Amino acid sequence: MSSRRNSEETAAAPPAAPSNVEYTDPDGRPRFRDATQLATIDYVADALAIHFKLTLKRPNVYFAHDLPIQYREAERDAAVVPDLFVALGVNERRRAAYRLPAEPKPPDFALDVVTSSKEARRAWQAKPAIYARLGIQECWQFDPSGRHFAPRLRGFRLEAGRYVALPPIAEGGGITIHSAALGLDLQWHGAGLRLRDPVTGRVFPTVDEACVTMVKALEEMEAAQRYRRESEALCEEAERALRAEREARQAAEARLRAAEIALRAKRQARQEAEAALLVDRQARQKAEAALQAERQARQRAEAGLQADRQARQKAEAGLQATRQARQEAEAGLQATRQARQKAEAALLADRQARQKAEARIPELEARIEVLLSRRAPDSPLEIAPASKAVDRRPA
Repeated sequence: MSSRRNSEETAAAPPAAPSNVEYTDPDGRPRFRDATQLATIDYVADALAIHFKLTLKRPNVYFAHDLPIQYREAERDAAVVPDLFVALGVNERRRAAYRLPAEPKPPDFALDVVTSSKEARRAWQAKPAIYARLGIQECWQFDPSGRHFAPRLRGFRLEAGRYVALPPIAEGGGITIHSAALGLDLQWHGAGLRLRDPVTGRVFPTVDEACVTMVKALEEMEAAQRYRRESEALCEEAERALRAEREARQAAEARLRAAEIALRAKRQARQEAEAALLVDRQARQKAEAALQAERQARQRAEAGLQADRQARQKAEAGLQATRQARQEAEAGLQATRQARQKAEAALLADRQARQKAEARIPELEARIEVLLSRRAPDSPLEIAPASKAVDRRPA
């Protein structure tokens, strides 16, 4: 970050580096012959630019390196040149010198970095009295070598026309002094002069430190990007695996649904089969009952047929007896008329009984034929009740 140019930028577009930096005397001779002094002033200017321009974005903060402060308009030599000063609430236009009669106010902060040259020593020893007369609110001096005063950093605040030393605070092997004008802490420790934001505790880094930090940040960013790419690749792989798992799960769920449907169909078929089996059992029971009834009817029919046969035999036996009786009656008729009349009457009754018996025989034979034709399993046998045997006894 360069700090060697005068600022013409406005508050709307603050520069990244401090403005209005002059590294030469008004006569063109270079002022800085000490690298430590130059590095310190550059650091403070850079830190102030970051604080006021970038962090606070505060307009009208004018600070300059080694710019003459003229306190009498017509006299060029009536000037004092701080290593760095800050004027709050002052326009940031380019200046060849900070002319107090023309400026709205004197600077608020002035810093001098002490060097080993005799001229510089006389200058920093004489400057505080001039700063006090000009009304600069804070005067600061820093001795990087530690040869001229201790502690190496000291600050003064203007009170009643005189500078009063600001109290230093020992911290971490160095000292810290708060600047009310800047709203910052100035610290000295083994690394040199540093500025710190008391609100955030942030210590403004040097350019080298910032570069190292930036390089580390870039490396970390690259590592983070690599990690991010690897993470994205892992996420993509995980997403693919998740999608595959989801698809497998969906397929398994589909198979499960199909299995459930098949199981329900199987259960329904089983229920239907059980119902059909029950119907079949009931039908079988009915068929068995019908067969049993048919068997019983057949048995009854056979019993009736046997009874009919017995009755026929009896009828035939009676007929034979009747024939014998007729012969006896005819023989007896010859013996007596009275016996003949009785025999004729008996014969007439016997004839009538025989006629009835003979008339009954075709009917019985027809019924027997019907019973024999109905002996099939699917045709129940109906047997008519057996007729009473014909009593062929003579009347």
